[in-house]
Amino acid sequence: MSASLGSVLVLGLSSFAVTNVDNAITAAAQQAAVPAKRRSLRRGQLVGNLILILGCWAVAAALGELPTWSFAVLAVIPAWFCVAAIRVLRHPAEERRVNVARATTAALVTIAAGGDNLAVYLPLLRRDLGTGALTLVLTWCACAVALVWLATLVASHPKVEAAAERVGHYVLPIIYAALVVLILAASGVL
Repeated sequence: MSASLGSVLVLGLSSFAVTNVDNAITAAAQQAAVPAKRRSLRRGQLVGNLILILGCWAVAAALGELPTWSFAVLAVIPAWFCVAAIRVLRHPAEERRVNVARATTAALVTIAAGGDNLAVYLPLLRRDLGTGALTLVLTWCACAVALVWLATLVASHPKVEAAAERVGHYVLPIIYAALVVLILAASGVL
């Protein structure tokens, strides 16, 4: 059964909005913490989102009934960055290096934060939507571009940059730890 274009667009927009609150917060926090590397972070966040979306499409097509709990393994990525960010806190402020200043790191964190996206996207892509699956994927890709743009807008606000300068090193480990919990909950492990 094919769904109407309007209903598929609403489904795509609403599923993206619901599953990407954590990604938006993480993206903005990463960019605010390292303003000098914002372009690299944006590139990594966009690539991570696109890999996540296209990966869901491929998994839905190829593996069919992959259980949602199997995506709990993605929690390892933000757990690793959480530990690294905590270790950085032991150094004096002038010696701290933020571990999110690379496109690869931003992409990995974005993919890991997508555990809840996988839990929502895979069942939607498994439904018989006719050509609606392509519409969903294209909607999610457009929304991913908008998300990175919005995160950049938020992160570049002077008050956000000032707050990130003061407490960014303390907030990042908390965000990463929250992502671990969210991924485990979204995958049904917790």
